[in-house]
Amino acid sequence: MSLVLSRSVSERVVLQYGEEEIWVTVTKIDDKKCRLAFDASRAVVIHREEVFQAIKRQEDEGGDTEAA
Repeated sequence: MSLVLSRSVSERVVLQYGEEEIWVTVTKIDDKKCRLAFDASRAVVIHREEVFQAIKRQEDEGGDTEAA
């Protein structure tokens, strides 16, 4: 299931998981990109997709995730 939202600059979305909240703010919109700001506690880990996938590959191979 996917949720698709439209947001303008300065508008926010909040993600809530248990007691944790992640606030996502649109800070800039260009032709083909938007810039997002994430506000969350340090307990929440946030990665770009390609970094997340690299970490998962290392974990699957039994490697150390500190290098990622």
